[in-house]
Amino acid sequence: MAKRRRPLAPWLALLVLLPLIAAAAVGWRLLGAIGDAQRQAVVPLPTPGAVPAGATPAPPALYTLSGADIARELVRAGLAQGDPGADPVWKGRTSLTVLVLGLDRQAGAATERVESDVVILARLDLAAKTVRGVLLPADLLVEIPGAGTGPLSSAYGTGARARPDDPVAGVVAVRDTLVASFGVAIDSYVLVDFAGFQRVVDAVGGVEIDIPAPLADDAYPLPGGGSRPIAFAAGRQTLSGAQALAYIRLRPDGAEDNRRERQTRVLLALFAEGQNIGTLPRTGRVIAALGDAVQTSFLFPEQLALARIALAVDRSAFALVGLDPSLVRFENRDGTPVLTGDLEAIGRAIREAL
Repeated sequence: MAKRRRPLAPWLALLVLLPLIAAAAVGWRLLGAIGDAQRQAVVPLPTPGAVPAGATPAPPALYTLSGADIARELVRAGLAQGDPGADPVWKGRTSLTVLVLGLDRQAGAATERVESDVVILARLDLAAKTVRGVLLPADLLVEIPGAGTGPLSSAYGTGARARPDDPVAGVVAVRDTLVASFGVAIDSYVLVDFAGFQRVVDAVGGVEIDIPAPLADDAYPLPGGGSRPIAFAAGRQTLSGAQALAYIRLRPDGAEDNRRERQTRVLLALFAEGQNIGTLPRTGRVIAALGDAVQTSFLFPEQLALARIALAVDRSAFALVGLDPSLVRFENRDGTPVLTGDLEAIGRAIREAL
């Protein structure tokens, strides 16, 4: 008579299945994190002129994806072969002009003040896999459609206050200002909240950069008012989210060019960290931080195609420049120095740089 096989001990069965259960749980949590992030982050950019003048546009609908949709797109991206710049999601386009905004929310007052402290116009060449960007002076006086003359940094807040229930109203105001001032058509946008930027840097474990020279500011402005001294030593070091934000925002000498170089240094370091996210749990933390920090018009399949492009390129594919100093000048208006320039000439320079 054949000997009856004893059942596998329950604890041994659990030991064997535990890694699989954990992997599945992490996978489902990851899909959930991606879905939540997409609902928060993806807000389409209305086509210019789509809403009649004077009309109030309806707030855009939430961008929702099921877990099955997310899994299918992840598998498709993982199995995709060939050139990600020629992916069908681009619908035959070979390049994109992207508006990149860094948002500064000044809380603590009776009304929150929101400004776009960083304004970059970037051209993504899908065929060559290159990105060329122009950092625009946030203090530059421009004509904000429907609001008159003001610094470029104020355009976002102007639009957001006019339509507080529309999450893309501020971006539309900046887009329309840049189109009217410089004649540059914009395809997509990426908006980064400074507080969220800190969380993204912390989620990837910090950014390692080489600071070429000591940098200090005796009165670095704090959220909600006030200031404190801050300093960075020269040398290679890993910066936390708060340190990275302070490093890119410091303007002790008022030199926009110097700040551009620091921003480029941090963005490239963050890009390098993003190419090596690592484990699934860490990926989930990064995705959750991104959902709370970033708003964009890029849909999920486009984001995956962009990720494939990013993984295939190196730092030499990125270039960020500022405006030639000869194009802008400070003027004294009613006792206040303001930054002005020939907007038509600046527009030509932007188009040539991109």
